[in-house]
Amino acid sequence: MATAIITSNFSVELTSPLPLSGSERSAAGGVRFLKLFDSHPLERQPRIAMQPITIQLRAATIADLDQILMFIHQKAAFDGFRDPIVATPELLKQTLFSDRPCAEVAFAEVDTAAVGFVLFSQTYSSFLAQQTIWIDDLFVQAHWRRQGVGSALVSYVAQIAKSRNCGRIEWTVATTNANGIAFYQQLGAQIREEVRLCRMTAPAIAKIAIPL
Repeated sequence: MATAIITSNFSVELTSPLPLSGSERSAAGGVRFLKLFDSHPLERQPRIAMQPITIQLRAATIADLDQILMFIHQKAAFDGFRDPIVATPELLKQTLFSDRPCAEVAFAEVDTAAVGFVLFSQTYSSFLAQQTIWIDDLFVQAHWRRQGVGSALVSYVAQIAKSRNCGRIEWTVATTNANGIAFYQQLGAQIREEVRLCRMTAPAIAKIAIPL
C-alpha cells in the first residue's frame, strides 16, 4: 500500500512506492478547466497561527468502499449536486478494484481518521503524445480546510503523475467557487476560460450510438 507522511509545511516523506497497477491499488453549475503541469513547482503559501498537523496519505483499498461512498456524498452536497447518487459500494468495487480499475482513490488522514480524498484516472493527450491524469473528485471536510490537506492530496497526485511521466493534470472547478479557484492558482494551475465542459448522459449516448 502506498502511503506518505506530510507535515503542515508540506514536506513529504514517501514510506512506500506509489501504486502503478490495479493489483496494487486493488459538478453542478458552470465549470472552469484547470491544468497543472508536472514541471510546475507547487507554490506553498505560509500558514499563520495554525497548529502544525501531520497528514498521512494512502491509496484506498477494497476495505474502504463505505468511506469512499461517504466522501462522494459529501462532495455532492458541497457542489450542490441535486441528482440522485447512483454509486453504491458494489459498483465502486466493480469499477475501482477490478483487474482493470477505471480510477484510483487516495485518502488524507489525520490521527488515523480520513479527512479528505481524491479520485483520479489516467487519460491521454494527443497534442503531447503523453499520458495525463484527470482528477474527478477532490474533497476535504470543512473543518480541515486551509490546513494543507487539499495541497497534500494534489501533491500526491502530482507525484504519481511525475512517476508515470504524465504531461499534465486536469480537473474542473465551479465558476462560483472563488476560494477554490484562488487555491488552485496558488498551486500553479492555469485556468482555461476559453473551453467549456461537454457532457453526454446515458440516454444521449444510446440515441446516437452506432452498433459496431
